[in-house]
Amino acid sequence: MTFKLTELKIAQKLPLIIVGCALVMAFGVGISSYMKAASTIEEGTNAKFEAALAARHTSFSKYLTSIEQDLEIMATSPEISSAIMNRPGFAGGCLV
Repeated sequence: MTFKLTELKIAQKLPLIIVGCALVMAFGVGISSYMKAASTIEEGTNAKFEAALAARHTSFSKYLTSIEQDLEIMATSPEISSAIMNRPGFAGGCLV
Protein backbone atom coordinates (compact mmCIF):
# COMPACT_ATOMS: atom_id res chain seq x y z
CA MET A 1 0.00 0.00 0.00
CA THR A 2 1.71 3.17 -1.16
CA PHE A 3 0.82 6.66 -0.07
CA LYS A 4 0.23 9.18 -2.85
CA LEU A 5 -0.47 12.82 -2.20
CA THR A 6 -2.68 12.99 -5.29
CA GLU A 7 -5.09 10.47 -3.77
CA LEU A 8 -5.88 12.75 -0.80
CA LYS A 9 -8.74 15.18 -0.78
CA ILE A 10 -8.11 18.91 -0.46
CA ALA A 11 -9.51 18.77 3.08
CA GLN A 12 -6.61 16.47 3.99
CA LYS A 13 -3.91 18.13 1.85
CA LEU A 14 -4.39 21.64 3.22
CA PRO A 15 -3.78 20.76 6.90
CA LEU A 16 -0.75 18.63 5.89
CA ILE A 17 0.73 21.52 3.92
CA ILE A 18 0.11 23.95 6.79
CA VAL A 19 1.67 21.59 9.33
CA GLY A 20 4.62 20.93 6.99
CA CYS A 21 5.22 24.67 6.50
CA ALA A 22 4.97 25.25 10.26
CA LEU A 23 7.57 22.53 10.92
CA VAL A 24 9.94 23.98 8.35
CA MET A 25 9.54 27.47 9.83
CA ALA A 26 10.02 26.18 13.38
CA PHE A 27 13.19 24.38 12.32
CA GLY A 28 14.49 27.54 10.63
CA VAL A 29 13.75 29.71 13.64
CA GLY A 30 15.39 27.17 15.94
CA ILE A 31 18.58 27.05 13.88
CA SER A 32 18.67 30.84 13.60
CA SER A 33 18.19 31.27 17.37
CA TYR A 34 20.90 28.74 18.13
CA MET A 35 23.39 30.48 15.84
CA LYS A 36 22.60 33.91 17.34
CA ALA A 37 22.96 32.59 20.90
CA ALA A 38 26.25 30.89 20.07
CA SER A 39 27.57 34.11 18.53
CA THR A 40 26.52 36.17 21.55
CA ILE A 41 28.16 33.75 23.98
CA GLU A 42 31.38 33.73 21.95
CA GLU A 43 31.50 37.54 21.88
CA GLY A 44 30.97 37.69 25.65
CA THR A 45 33.69 35.14 26.28
CA ASN A 46 36.13 36.96 24.02
CA ALA A 47 35.40 40.25 25.80
CA LYS A 48 36.11 38.63 29.18
CA PHE A 49 39.38 37.14 27.91
CA GLU A 50 40.47 40.48 26.47
CA ALA A 51 39.70 42.24 29.76
CA ALA A 52 41.65 39.61 31.72
CA LEU A 53 44.57 39.88 29.30
CA ALA A 54 44.64 43.66 29.63
CA ALA A 55 44.60 43.41 33.42
CA ARG A 56 47.43 40.87 33.42
CA HIS A 57 49.43 43.02 31.01
CA THR A 58 49.02 46.07 33.23
CA SER A 59 50.00 44.25 36.41
CA PHE A 60 53.01 42.59 34.76
CA SER A 61 54.17 45.95 33.36
CA LYS A 62 53.90 47.48 36.83
CA TYR A 63 55.87 44.57 38.26
CA LEU A 64 58.66 45.00 35.71
CA THR A 65 58.70 48.76 36.30
CA SER A 66 59.11 48.22 40.03
CA ILE A 67 62.04 45.87 39.39
CA GLU A 68 63.62 48.45 37.09
CA GLN A 69 63.23 51.15 39.76
CA ASP A 70 64.75 48.88 42.41
CA LEU A 71 67.74 48.17 40.17
CA GLU A 72 68.25 51.87 39.46
CA ILE A 73 68.15 52.65 43.18
CA MET A 74 70.63 49.87 43.93
CA ALA A 75 72.94 50.93 41.10
CA THR A 76 73.17 54.50 42.38
CA SER A 77 73.37 53.62 46.08
CA PRO A 78 76.77 54.30 47.65
CA GLU A 79 76.11 51.63 50.30
CA ILE A 80 75.68 48.96 47.62
CA SER A 81 78.82 50.15 45.81
CA SER A 82 80.92 50.04 48.98
CA ALA A 83 79.53 46.61 49.90
CA ILE A 84 80.58 45.28 46.49
CA MET A 85 84.00 46.93 46.67
CA ASN A 86 84.66 45.58 50.18
CA ARG A 87 83.51 42.09 49.34
CA PRO A 88 86.14 39.39 49.89
CA GLY A 89 87.51 38.19 46.56
CA PHE A 90 86.86 41.52 44.83
CA ALA A 91 90.07 43.11 43.62
CA GLY A 92 90.34 46.14 41.35
CA GLY A 93 86.81 45.98 40.00
CA CYS A 94 86.95 42.29 39.12
CA LEU A 95 85.83 39.24 40.98
CA VAL A 96 88.68 36.92 41.75
